[in-house]
Amino acid sequence: MDADAPKPIEPACLRQLVERDRQLAELHGLLSLSEAGHSQTVVVRGPVGAGKTALIREFVRHCTAVGTSVLTANGSLAELSSPHALVHQLLDDLDGPDKGDHEPSAPLRTGEVLHRALVGRLRAGPLVVCVDDLHFADEASLENLLYVQRRLVASPILFLFGVADHLRARLTGFDAELTRRARIHSIDVGALTRDGVEELARQYTGDDRLAHHLDVLHEASGGNPLLLKGLLKDAAAAGVPAPGGSRGYREAVSACLYRGGTGMRDVAQALALLRDESDHDLVPQLVLASPDAVGRSMNALAAAGVICPEGSYRSAAARTAVLATMGPTSVSGLHGRIAELFYERGAPCDVIARHLMSAAAPTAPWAVEVLIDAALEALAAGAPEQAAEYMEHATRAEADDSTRARSLGLLARIKWHTNPRAATSYLTPLREAVLAGHLGHQDAGRLTGYLLWHGRVKEAVGVMEWMASLRDGVTPASQDTVNAARHWFQFLHPGRRAVPADAAVRTSPPEPDATGDIRLHAATGLVSVLTGGVGVDCSSAEFVLQSTEVGSHADESVFAALLALIYADRLDRAEYWCGSLLEHARRHNLATLSAIVLAVSADIALRRGRLKAAGHRASEALTLISDRGWGMVIAYPLSTLIAATSGLGRYAEAAEHLRRPLPVGTFETVFGLNYLHARGLYALRTDRHFAALEDFQRCGRLMREWSMDRAVIAPWRLGAGMVHAALDRTEEARALFDGQSRRRRGEPGAVRGASLRLLARVSEPDARRNLLRESVALLRKSGHALDLALSLAELSNDNYARGDTKQAQQDAQEAMETAEECGAPEDVRRILCEGHRFDLAGLLGDEHVPVGKELSNAEGRVAALAASGMTNRQIGARLHLSTSTVEQHLTRVYRKLQVTRRSDLARLLWPERSESA
Repeated sequence: MDADAPKPIEPACLRQLVERDRQLAELHGLLSLSEAGHSQTVVVRGPVGAGKTALIREFVRHCTAVGTSVLTANGSLAELSSPHALVHQLLDDLDGPDKGDHEPSAPLRTGEVLHRALVGRLRAGPLVVCVDDLHFADEASLENLLYVQRRLVASPILFLFGVADHLRARLTGFDAELTRRARIHSIDVGALTRDGVEELARQYTGDDRLAHHLDVLHEASGGNPLLLKGLLKDAAAAGVPAPGGSRGYREAVSACLYRGGTGMRDVAQALALLRDESDHDLVPQLVLASPDAVGRSMNALAAAGVICPEGSYRSAAARTAVLATMGPTSVSGLHGRIAELFYERGAPCDVIARHLMSAAAPTAPWAVEVLIDAALEALAAGAPEQAAEYMEHATRAEADDSTRARSLGLLARIKWHTNPRAATSYLTPLREAVLAGHLGHQDAGRLTGYLLWHGRVKEAVGVMEWMASLRDGVTPASQDTVNAARHWFQFLHPGRRAVPADAAVRTSPPEPDATGDIRLHAATGLVSVLTGGVGVDCSSAEFVLQSTEVGSHADESVFAALLALIYADRLDRAEYWCGSLLEHARRHNLATLSAIVLAVSADIALRRGRLKAAGHRASEALTLISDRGWGMVIAYPLSTLIAATSGLGRYAEAAEHLRRPLPVGTFETVFGLNYLHARGLYALRTDRHFAALEDFQRCGRLMREWSMDRAVIAPWRLGAGMVHAALDRTEEARALFDGQSRRRRGEPGAVRGASLRLLARVSEPDARRNLLRESVALLRKSGHALDLALSLAELSNDNYARGDTKQAQQDAQEAMETAEECGAPEDVRRILCEGHRFDLAGLLGDEHVPVGKELSNAEGRVAALAASGMTNRQIGARLHLSTSTVEQHLTRVYRKLQVTRRSDLARLLWPERSESA
C-alpha cells in the first residue's frame, strides 16, 4: 500500500474476527485441496472497509502457523501506472538465485522469471500467493499472474486475491481469462449484523459499556467494520459513541475513500456538495464519468456504510468527514462547476449563489447577476447578512467598471439596512463611480442620502451638482431623483443652499402613483408640510409608508414620511405606521429601519407626554445603531431621550446623555433644533436659567433664519417664556406666551393649549379661568396627555381659589390619574401643592403630606386627613381603621402637637395655606 495512504484503524485489542468464521473455514478447506496438488484460485470480495484485508491477514497467519509458505503483495493506486510493480513485490518476497534476474521492460520475460521462482519455491512444499487490492494491480502484473496461473494448474498452490466489488470491472479481462482455465472460488465479505456490532464493541471495550448504544453504532457505521472501529475509538475517549463527529470516525471515512479509488472518492465528494438528492443526476457531469460508473460508485459508498441506499449521507458527520478529504482548490473548483450546471438548468438563484460563495471569485457575467438577484431575494426574505455576503463575493469579481460599481452600490445599500456605520467605507468609491458615469440617477440619489446622513455635505453637494449638470439622457424619472435629493438636503440642512439657481425644483408633492420616485413623494411631502403647516394633505406620506411596508426598504423615505405626519399633527396616523413598520423591520432584520421607527415613535410619545415610553423607545433606538452609525441624525433620538429623562426628574441620567459627543455641524441641521430645545428644558429644570434661555433663543434665531419657525419642530417661545417667568420677568414671559398662542396658522392645537396654560400663569386672576378652560379643551382634543394633566391641575387650583371645591377635586383627580398614566406625576403634584389647598390629603400620596417628625407614619396620615376636614368615620374608611383606633391616634397627635382642635391642626401642618385662606 502507498506510504501516503491513510493508515488502517486496527487497535491491538481486536484480535478475533467477527462474523467471519464461515469464510475462514472455506479458505482452510481450499488450502487443503491445494496442498493435495490441485491449484486453487480464490477471490475475497466485498465493499470497501468490510474486512477483506483483515480476513486475508488472519488466513496468512494461519498458513504461517501450519508451515505453509506465503508470498504477499498489495495493489496500490499510486503504482497503478508502474509496469510490473506488483510482480516486483512478489519477487522481492521470494528467496533464491532467480530473485533479481528479471527484466521489467519485457512482460513475458518477467512472467517467466516469476514462474521459475514459484516453481523453485514449490519444491519445498505447498505455497499460497496472496495479492490484496488486486483491482489496483498494473496491467503488466495482471498478465504475469495469468501467465503463471496457467502453468501451475497441477501444482500445490493457492492464489488468493482481494478485490473491492465496485472496482472488479477493471478486472473484467483478467477474470474472463482466469475462469476460462480454472474454477474461481468467490468468498463474500459483507457488513456486520447488529449482533456482529455488539461482539466487536465488546472486544474493543472488554465489557458491556456500549450495550445501550448498539443501535447508534450500527446505524452510524452501516455495519462497516472500518467505520465501526473508528466510532469505537472515539467512544473510548468520550465514554459514549459520538455518531461520527470525532477524529477516529473521520480517519476511517478518509481511509475508506482512499481504498475505494478516485472514482468512488470523486463521487462521494460531489454528493457531499450536492445536498439535495434531486440533484444527484449532475454527478456524472461533475466527476466526468459515465452514469453507470457513477452508479457503481454510489452502490459502493452505500455498501460501505457512508451513504444510504437512496444516495443521501448516512449522517452529517459522514458528509463532514468526506469534505475534510478535499483541498481548498478542489472544493472551490467543484462548487464553481456545480454553480455553472445549476445555472444552465435554470435553478433558483439562491441555490446557485450558495455554490458561488464557496467557489473562487466569479469571472462570468452571469455569476455576478445571479449573486445580485440572490442578494435582493435574501434582503426581501429578512436575511440582510446573507445578502451582504453574496454582494461582498460579487464585488471581488473580475467584472467591468459598471458591473463592479452596481455591485458595490447594492452592497452599500444592504449594509446600510443593518448598520449605517458599516456602509461608510463604500461611500468614497461609490462617489467616484457616480462621477465617472458608472452608476445612474437612482444610485446617485441614494448615495446623496448616505453622505448627508454622515455629515459629508460637500461631497453630497458635489453629487447633486453632477446630477443637475447632466443634459444627455435626462428623463422625468431622473429629474425626480434630483429633486428628491435636493428636498431632503433642504430639510436636513435648511441653512445651506444646494440647488443651482437655474434649476427648477418641484415645490408641491406629485400625485401618489406607483410609477414615481418614492423618495420624491417622501421628500416633497415633508417640505410641503413644513411650508403649509397643520392641515396640509398627507396623502404622499401615506403612499410612501404603504409602499415601504411591501418591502422597498427605503429608510430615508420612511423617515421623511413619518416626520411629515408628525409635523402635520397626524400623530394617530404616525403612531399606527410606527407600529406596522416596526413589525415589518424586525421581521426582515432591518436594524436601521427599526431604529428610525423607534426614534419617531419616541418623539410621538414625548409629544403626548408619555415620558417613560419616550425614554424607553429612544434608548432602544440608540442601542440598535451606534452613535457613529447614527451620524448627524443622532441629535434626533438623543434630544428625545434628554427631554424624557429630565422631564421624569432623572437629571443625572439626562446629564450623562448630554455628555455624549455630537458630530461637527449638528447645529446646522434641523435635528440640532430638537437638541437645543431639549438641552434648554434640562437647564430650566435644574435652575440654570441663563443657559436655558441661551439655548431657547439660539433655537428661535436659527428657526427664523431658516424660514422654518414652527413650534411643531421646537416650541422655543414656550421654553424662553418659562425661563423669564422663573426669573420673575412677567412681561417678557407674557409676551412670548401670548405671541405663541396667537400663531394659530399651521400650528397644532396642542401647542396653543400649552401656551394658553402658561399664559394663564402670568395673567391676572380674572383672565385665568377662560384661558385654562380653552387650554383643557384644546388638549383634550389633541391627545397630548401630560399637557392636559398640567392644565387640569392649574384649572383645579383656580376652581379651588374660587370656592368650587367639588370641581377642584374632580379636576385634580383627573389630572393625577392622567399624569400617572404618563408616568410623570411630579409636575402635576407640584402645581397642585402651589394652590394652598386643604383638600389634597390622600390624593397626592403620603410623601407629599407635611407631617411632623414627632409623629409616627400612622399618626401623620390620620393627622393629615383630619386637617383636610374628614370625619373620624371617613378617616377610618380611607385607612381601613376602626373609629376608636382613629380617635386614639388623634388623641396622641393632639398631645404631641399641643393642639385641641382640627382647625389648629390644619394651621400647624400647612401654615402657608392658612395665611392665604
